[in-house]
Amino acid sequence: DDAHDLTGIAPQQPTTSSTDSSVAAAAATELELQFSISDDRCSTESILPVATGNWGCGTFGGDPQLKFLLQWMACTVAGRNMEYYTHGDQRIQPHVEAVVQKLYNRTVGELWQIIQPSIDQKTHMLTPFSFERFLVALTEPRARQYK
Repeated sequence: DDAHDLTGIAPQQPTTSSTDSSVAAAAATELELQFSISDDRCSTESILPVATGNWGCGTFGGDPQLKFLLQWMACTVAGRNMEYYTHGDQRIQPHVEAVVQKLYNRTVGELWQIIQPSIDQKTHMLTPFSFERFLVALTEPRARQYK
């Protein structure tokens, strides 16, 4: 269901290879794996936040900004809070709060529609996914595409 509102599950920030020919498939797979974090047997009071971060974005060449968005979407669908550990990575840390504020009234489905074109084109891009370009795209009314 793509109508999960990003409003209720704000990520908290404590103090796949980018050259892969199937970046979109890898992103979808990561979302599917992350969706498995939901456990209906637990009461919502006993569920701890998901602790995650930029793992796989160093040696394996993953994109930390895109990874943040994918993990936030998965946690939102699963109804789990997220603690995202940036470990001081300047590619993501200074931008998280602005991105969260811009996405406050969006749904997971809207976010996926906005970022999917950039994921599909990522194999042809020389620059990594960019929060700056993403935020500019969000200023357009109900932006449908991020380039």
